[in-house]
This record gives sequence, C-alpha cells and structure tokens, in this order.
Amino acid sequence: MTAPVLIVAATSARMLAESARRGGFRPIALDVFGDIDTRRAAHWIGIGNRARSAIDPQRVHAVLERLARQPRLVGWVAGGGFEDRLDLLQDCARTSTLIGNEPAIVATAKQPTDFFRILDRHGIAHPDTSFTRPASPAGWLAKRVGGTGGWHVRRLPEDEQGGSESGQADHRRADREQPDSRQAKAAAVDRHAPRRTRGSRAVYFQREEAGQPMSALFLANGVDAVIVGCNLLLTGCVGERSFVFQGAVGPVVLPASAARAVRHAVACVARHLELRGLNSLDFLLEGERVSVIEVNPRPSATMELHDHRLPGGLVNAHLSACSQRVLPLELPVTDAPVRGIQVIYARQRVILSRRNCQRLQSLGWCHDIGREGTRSGLGDPLCTISCEAESTAAAIAELARRASEVESIHEDQNER
Repeated sequence: MTAPVLIVAATSARMLAESARRGGFRPIALDVFGDIDTRRAAHWIGIGNRARSAIDPQRVHAVLERLARQPRLVGWVAGGGFEDRLDLLQDCARTSTLIGNEPAIVATAKQPTDFFRILDRHGIAHPDTSFTRPASPAGWLAKRVGGTGGWHVRRLPEDEQGGSESGQADHRRADREQPDSRQAKAAAVDRHAPRRTRGSRAVYFQREEAGQPMSALFLANGVDAVIVGCNLLLTGCVGERSFVFQGAVGPVVLPASAARAVRHAVACVARHLELRGLNSLDFLLEGERVSVIEVNPRPSATMELHDHRLPGGLVNAHLSACSQRVLPLELPVTDAPVRGIQVIYARQRVILSRRNCQRLQSLGWCHDIGREGTRSGLGDPLCTISCEAESTAAAIAELARRASEVESIHEDQNER
C-alpha cells in the first residue's frame, strides 16, 4: 500500500522531511531554499519570496490549497517561520489539517504578557521583564515578539531614545493568531502589552542574566508532557547581532535540582497552554539555577539531536501526541551518545561552485547544502554540520574542527 502523505512546511524543512520519511511517510517539503538534501528526502515545493529570504504567504496558501486534494494526505506540520505570521497559520489551518498547536495557542505562547503571567502563577523563575522601555536601559535587552533564532535580540544602548527595534525579517534557519475564546483573549489589546515601534513590530524588554543558554525539547498531548532531551545552545555574533542561534549539543544531563525545575516548568507551561506535539522551552542555567526565557510551540532545530532516539522518529511521535494523545516514556540520557549541530554562516559573499557542492556532500556530516550556483551574502547560513561524540565538550570541539574544514572549502573557492 502507498505510504501516507505528510506535508512539512518551514523556512527550512529538511529536518522535518527526513524525520517524516523515517516515520514511514511520503513527505512533501515546502520551504524557501530547496537544498539538495531536502529534495533528496522529499518532494520539494518552493514557498519563498522573490529574494528567497522568507516565506511568501500567498505561495504557501496556494500550495496547501492545491495539495489538500492529495490522495492519502494526513495533514501538514508547521516548523520555523510561522511564529509571527498567525494570520497565515490560521488561514492555512482552515485549508488543510494542521498537525500541531492551534494558532490561538501559538498566539498565547508567543505573547509575553500571557507567557510570563503563567510563569509567575506557578512560581517559575524568569528574567525581569518589562513592556515599557526601562528608564535606565543598561543591562537590558530588547526583543521582538514572535522573533526566533536570536536575530531579534539586541542590547539596549543607554543613549537610545524610545526603544525602537530594528527587528530582522525571517532568516534562513534558524530554526501567529485567531477566533474562539482563546483567540479573542490572545488578540485583545492589553494596556500592559508590548509596545509597538517602527514597522509595527511589538517589542518587549528583558534584563540580561548570566547563564548558559539551554533548551528542553518535549512532547505534549494537551495535558501531559514528556521531555525528550535537554540541550546546550550555541549562540554568538553574526554581523551586529550578538545572540544568534548557531547550534546545539545534546542530550545534556542537568544537575538534579535544575532537572526538577525544568520538569516543573515544562509540565506547567504545557498543561496551562494545552500544548500538543513537539515544543521546546528555552532557559538559562547558572549553576543549578534555572531561569525560563520562552517557549517555542513547534518542532525546533534541536529535534535533529534526538530524532534517532525514538523508533519511527520525532515527527511520527509528534503526530501520535497530537492526533492520539499518546506520549512515549521519558527517554534515558545517561547512555545516549551526545550529538551536535552547528550552522555555518558566510564570512563573505559566496557563490557555490559545482566542485564545492560535491565536496560538501562527500563529507557525510554536512547538511542543508545549496545547489550549484546558490548565492550567499555576508552573514547568510551556508550549511549545517553535525557530529557525534562521547561528551558535550568533545562534541563542541569536533564541531569547531568541522566548521573550520567547511570554512576552508569556501575560502579556497574565493581564492581561485
């Protein structure tokens, strides 16, 4: 019998497509880039704008409307790129069955006034957060509501007037609203809501805290949640952006008290928001202290670190949690190999040659590889690398070595 069809849609859908294929589906990948390995894993359809930098709402809606008549279609899964496009998510959910969190739930999860109220209600620690520009801005960050991948985060300069936020449009990787009573609540205007600045981008402010950026990937069924694994997040500077997501390593074993705090936070947030499927909770870890930053109500980039740990993969588990409310048992992490991923960003303008395209494919641990002729500007992601190691430190070291190898390939091309 022909395998069921599953649509996966995101700015970059490669991970979702590969996991869906492992789960026994015939994936159709809708994304902006159409990288070589995405096309290998799935039937690919482009949904990017003319600049190939973001999802084009008209294209994605038209494609989903056409594919809704596909025989044996199960539905579609939304990845990164839809968080701040709730109107698009809602329209597409009407066109084809969305397998994941309802747009109204996404709206509430990504609205900081609602999210931090939930944390306060359950006694969950988080950084000081304000929805008006602090009078003394030193030590504060400005964040765009719905932003992902750290591109939207910047330090607030002391001489800045008015708290304007330049905000970056959807970026290549990284890795929202509606109508029932929950939607109405999420869309309601609150006098304490994040302020809007230039470009009508809602911005809020958060005090910068010490600690290692971490995340907990978890599966939820609307009531309960199971942590798949905790991860160390790699962040750094890309151009003038200081907090850009650059990769992750996991699973990571947390100190006992920190693990309890993360379980408590995941359980409370998942239950209160009625989250379903794959989600991730971002937090800072300072010693044994946990400070929660945000929840991402969708499959995150860290799923690549754990997909092999569940029979049938994580997209399959995502569907089971959403459609059947079935959750796996919590996975042991002590014996699991540590895996790492890292996004390689362009240090200069690059046009991918046929030779280098073939060289990157031959490495075996290089992913999201563009086709021959792909153009990348300064700061654009070139590819993703992965590794497996015996420890977190060893994984980080191996990622650094492999990153250097990939960068030398591109530098060698530009010297020719």
